[in-house]
Amino acid sequence: MAGGIEHERRFLIKPEFVPPWVDWPVPFEPSKIEQVYLRCSHGVDRIRRRFWIEKRKTEYDRTQKVKIDAVRVQETVTEINSAEFLMLGVLQDPLTEPIHKWRRVFEWDGVTWELDMFTTPARIVILEVEIQDFPDRGINLPDFLGPLTEVTGDPLWSNKSMSMKTWVAPIR
Repeated sequence: MAGGIEHERRFLIKPEFVPPWVDWPVPFEPSKIEQVYLRCSHGVDRIRRRFWIEKRKTEYDRTQKVKIDAVRVQETVTEINSAEFLMLGVLQDPLTEPIHKWRRVFEWDGVTWELDMFTTPARIVILEVEIQDFPDRGINLPDFLGPLTEVTGDPLWSNKSMSMKTWVAPIR
């Protein structure tokens, strides 16, 4: 079991500014992710299946989050197996649908970034960085991604919100 305080910043990117895989300017590790949100009386409870493309390996986990403030959550991550993923899947919150996304994990200016390109919901791209190790340090945004809009703390752009069947992307 892992976890702790998650402190992250999130940025919205227009899909047309994301370089294709072959033109990506720095090394990255790609993965394909499915997230399912479970019924939960408080906070967030979700399961995830991640397939690492280059390693050809699938990992499963369950994450429970309780919000502390706009940018920090208490997070508990538990590794699960494929059978547990399928069994827990029946507890999916009926108001949500699974999220599917491609992720690129890369280093920029000594910091690990995650770029999520959502296929469900479609054409949404979110860049995030965990900053718990250096909350007071300024960060240099990757300059090859075009204009970014910070959405840190905006509940509309949380993965849980985007999983809601009633979610509609605002006009940008």
